[in-house]
Amino acid sequence: MKKLFSALLAGAMLLAMGLSLAGCGGQKAFYRLQEAYEREIISYEDLKQIHANQQAGSEPLYLTEEEDAAIRQSFFENSQEIAEDLNMSGLKYSSADEIEILTYEGCYHGYYAVRVKAYESALTNVWTYRVEGLTFYRADGTYTLIWTNPEGIVFE
Repeated sequence: MKKLFSALLAGAMLLAMGLSLAGCGGQKAFYRLQEAYEREIISYEDLKQIHANQQAGSEPLYLTEEEDAAIRQSFFENSQEIAEDLNMSGLKYSSADEIEILTYEGCYHGYYAVRVKAYESALTNVWTYRVEGLTFYRADGTYTLIWTNPEGIVFE
């Protein structure tokens, strides 16, 4: 009876572990704002705060050195997936040091909103896009992305 109980308990634990991993399956390291909002990674209130943080005159936020390094490394490691997601061919880096985080827009439920310079551009265009009625601006070659910290790095 004890063996049967142990076997059932072990099976239940394996099933629970498998289901918890399946729920995380497919989570990307970086999401565009619209996609992060649609997938409920960030809420409408978070989106409004990111919008407010991007407005002229708002107090700048700063990443720690560890956060900055981890986000740039993750961007480097996921650059091909990011390039596909943003429809950019030829997005190539030789190291994480080449990636520049222009602004930090805050941490929301453990997810970091950052504006990243994805590539150098000779264009001086400013693009606008709307998410849930809020207008966001971005210079050519820059993107506001939500980093999900998929490795679960704990920062001090």
